[in-house]
Amino acid sequence: MLKDESLKQIAKEGSNVAQFVSFAPNGTQRLSCIRGASPSKRFKSIESAVEAILKTGASFVNIRSFLPEKPEGNPFVMGRKGLQTPRKVAAKASELLKKGYYIIINEEIDERDGGFSGVLLGNVAEFATRDVPRAVEKAGLAVLPRLTLFDFVRVVYNHRINIPYDRSYRVEFSVHPGPVGYAKQNQIIWQIEKTERGREIPEPRPQWPNRVSQDMGDKAYGLLIAHLYGFLVPRTKVFGRFIPTFEFGEETGSPEQCWRRVCPRVQQPGLFTTKHGHVDPFALMKEEDPKGTQIAALIFQDDVEASYSGAAITDGDGRVVIEGNTGHGDDFMVGKVADSKLPAYVKDSVQNVWEKACRIFGPVRFEWCFDRTGTVWIAQFHLGQTASAGNVIYPGKPQRFRTFKVNRGLRAFRSLIEQAKRDGFGIILKGNVGITSHFGDLLWRNEIPSRLERT
Repeated sequence: MLKDESLKQIAKEGSNVAQFVSFAPNGTQRLSCIRGASPSKRFKSIESAVEAILKTGASFVNIRSFLPEKPEGNPFVMGRKGLQTPRKVAAKASELLKKGYYIIINEEIDERDGGFSGVLLGNVAEFATRDVPRAVEKAGLAVLPRLTLFDFVRVVYNHRINIPYDRSYRVEFSVHPGPVGYAKQNQIIWQIEKTERGREIPEPRPQWPNRVSQDMGDKAYGLLIAHLYGFLVPRTKVFGRFIPTFEFGEETGSPEQCWRRVCPRVQQPGLFTTKHGHVDPFALMKEEDPKGTQIAALIFQDDVEASYSGAAITDGDGRVVIEGNTGHGDDFMVGKVADSKLPAYVKDSVQNVWEKACRIFGPVRFEWCFDRTGTVWIAQFHLGQTASAGNVIYPGKPQRFRTFKVNRGLRAFRSLIEQAKRDGFGIILKGNVGITSHFGDLLWRNEIPSRLERT
């Protein structure tokens, strides 16, 4: 099935695609999905087909090219970078057709609208904000289990997505704050591919910082992940620069005013303001980050009527250290007051939370509040060290491994794959890249024993 035929099938099965029209190398129109136009409509010219897409409200169109024997790695032209008129689009499309390419002209959907794009394969979802699905070829991806991704979207974007393909499919997709595409839905399916190994990929552990946590703010992302995994987090509203406003967590029942916290892109303990009570959020963000480069968001977090508050960390031996004081823990966290001897029942309750978190995430550290009802609330949540789960790409125990740095590119990697198949060695993929990228896909397809070492 050719690339445009796959898109047509995706739409026919009820999923949303970006509006498109496709042409064969001889200039013949092949397929189309354009709102307001019959699927069988034949346009007079490439220019008139482009006009039909733009009339639906699309700002630009892109040109994707492919060959039956080489569906990937062909010319791709973004509309906003030189194809501002239907005539220019038609001229560039004709140029590619004369070179023997099939082309797909599709509406350009803004990847910087506050949504994200990525790849779903087996139990693994890898994605990034402000990028296209090929973000999985880059560093800094967010990684979540398949089902956790669906919860993530429901909480952050207040709607549910549907990926109607089982775990044996590799699915390139994007999620958006508002309706987009042919079916005017909040998600787009860009490409699907049947694989043999998807079901065998183990469920990953979340890890951050990553590109999504940086755009959301490190504090907000950590608390959201804790909430998605069932830990008690005070109700939190997030007002972001890049990601639309959303809220999560549980009401604490406290009559006190909420806490205002700024969320830097990466964790910077004690550097930015945490204030109890009213504050002008616009003035605060301008004062703390006048250039708008360090703070990603501001959060309003419900107060907890805390009997005790403090922090729990995982030490170098993998054991928990729990410290705190009576009342709110803000002064304790910034060193204004020393820790006190906590009651055994308080430390035991906090340790229960720590043990559960370590089983899920590995070593963690978090700030906690113990309220008058004996409930432990998480006020901040961070990983204690870089997570290394999910690093095995294809299992096996060859006699030797060779290391490949991903910045050398796919062409050199394919050459190494052929050598590995011939000589029987394994490959250590070194770099910040996802296992659903084409690097990982090549290893799965060729059954090369391999693992990923993130730098």
